[in-house]
Amino acid sequence: MKVTFLTAGTGSYHCGACMRDNALVTALHRDGHEVALLPMYLPMMLDEEVLPQVRGAPIFFGGINVFLQQKFSLFRHTPRWFDRMLNGTRLLRSAAKRSHMTSPRAQGEMSLAMLRVEESQLTKELERLIEWLQGHEKPQLICLSNALLCGLIRELKRRLDLPVMVFFQGEDGFLDGLPEPFREQCWAEMKSRLAEADLLVAPSRFYAGVMAERLGMADDRFEVLPNGINLEGYGPASREGPPAIGFLARMSREKGVGVLVEAFIALRKTGRHDDCQLRIGGSCTKGDEAFVTALKKKIAAAGLSAEVHWHPNLTREEKEEFLRGLSILSVPVT
Repeated sequence: MKVTFLTAGTGSYHCGACMRDNALVTALHRDGHEVALLPMYLPMMLDEEVLPQVRGAPIFFGGINVFLQQKFSLFRHTPRWFDRMLNGTRLLRSAAKRSHMTSPRAQGEMSLAMLRVEESQLTKELERLIEWLQGHEKPQLICLSNALLCGLIRELKRRLDLPVMVFFQGEDGFLDGLPEPFREQCWAEMKSRLAEADLLVAPSRFYAGVMAERLGMADDRFEVLPNGINLEGYGPASREGPPAIGFLARMSREKGVGVLVEAFIALRKTGRHDDCQLRIGGSCTKGDEAFVTALKKKIAAAGLSAEVHWHPNLTREEKEEFLRGLSILSVPVT
């Protein structure tokens, strides 16, 4: 079967959804399927090998092009060679490092534009994607890595006449963080667009229930497929050293690391686990630094700085070693 994944890249930090998609694509390829993985917005940041046919894939709806086309009519008519230049990997990675400077209003405008893509100022990017799929990939199935891409469903089905499946990955937190009127408009548009999907996939039964309620959909519209990763290199935990609680995700408020820090401080105050450590690993972007600094101050005020260890932006090998040193891992759940 020919399957194409459209995956939103992050550009400047490791992304769990990208790693899940890469692992899934690799497994499907190993099972004999013809699979493509096309990055959207920004390059993907992976800590593992990708298939050769994936490595050279172009970026669609490149972040710089999308921003300029949404804001200025001139860029809706620029030639393809100019657009390709703005989609350069180095340029997009540089832009991604400044993404935290984007205003909430601009995020709301862009999110709504992508959910109404065929009615937006981004039709040039939509045409480029459709042309590529028609001329190069010719897939039998399209997979969208998150529900914020569901604005593509209508045109993909109309123009390519194929089924579209959508994965969910914590969209409620992002949408709820948008200012009005964009929050309400985006929720309403997502509900309308997802009704046209052929399959909706949630990473857990809990999150399927959350999104079914928020979108006013029946529970049986959702299938549950837990996220998977490539397990190569991961071994059993070491039993040496003091007990250690671990966190491995983006160091952001949304991922709950602040709650874990509060819990660790409360645990140490009981006096029953004086040798326990907290080890925090994962991506830390420019936009996360102020939040992390505030957490470090809170830990210092509790007199626990020596017991909390920070491991930002781990490599694959460092991640494997980090996990082996934990007694228990706290996981942000959707």
